Amino acid sequence: MTESKEQRQSIRRSNVRWLIVALMFIAITFNYADREIWVLTEPAFSASFGWSKPGAPPLSHYALMNISLILFIWSLAYAIFNFPGGWITDMLGIRKAMAAFFGLWSAFTALTASAFNFISMAIVRGLMGASEGGPVWPINSPV
Repeated sequence: MTESKEQRQSIRRSNVRWLIVALMFIAITFNYADREIWVLTEPAFSASFGWSKPGAPPLSHYALMNISLILFIWSLAYAIFNFPGGWITDMLGIRKAMAAFFGLWSAFTALTASAFNFISMAIVRGLMGASEGGPVWPINSPV
């Protein structure tokens, strides 16, 4: 008994679906890894911005206040942009929305290195949170 052309295409489609699931899993893994990397780098950029003394084990009160505010801005942008992210995903389609949002997310991640003070870091991290929050759950929901 030989397989028909339709049966072979059906099998091929199911394999592509698993690839999409794997790619979405990798995207979410990077999403969460990005949050953990931020926590690990706090002492380094806190010292480079002058919020705490280099090599001092605990972060200063001023450093913790600035870091907390930047984290709040990131979290707020991430949460708020889940809603327009779903609308943009519906308008553009999953593939185009994913490419656009992940491109923006990558650009703002790279721009984090160019931040030079609290304001620039807050803006970059806020825009990064918006571009990161936009695609992750709205794009994963229909998949």
